[in-house]
Amino acid sequence: RDLWPESLVAAGASKGVAYSVLDVVAGRLYAGADRVLVLSEGAGAYLRSRVAAERLSCVPNGADTTHPAAPMLPDDPARPLTLVYAGAHG
Repeated sequence: RDLWPESLVAAGASKGVAYSVLDVVAGRLYAGADRVLVLSEGAGAYLRSRVAAERLSCVPNGADTTHPAAPMLPDDPARPLTLVYAGAHG
């Protein structure tokens, strides 16, 4: 979800040994992945220099309001409908 080790630099860390080690690890992970998913076009633009375009996909967080889905109602109308969002933003 975050670009590592670039997230460290954005948070104020310097490009030291830890950055270099994490950059090598990230590069190997990108190289070995069948597909790399990013959450923003900006992250995709950054990774285009490291990941072939055909292996890079942007899947942003959020709901597509242009295609409203049919409501998912419980089989038993007496049961309450419970929705849970279990995600991380930050």
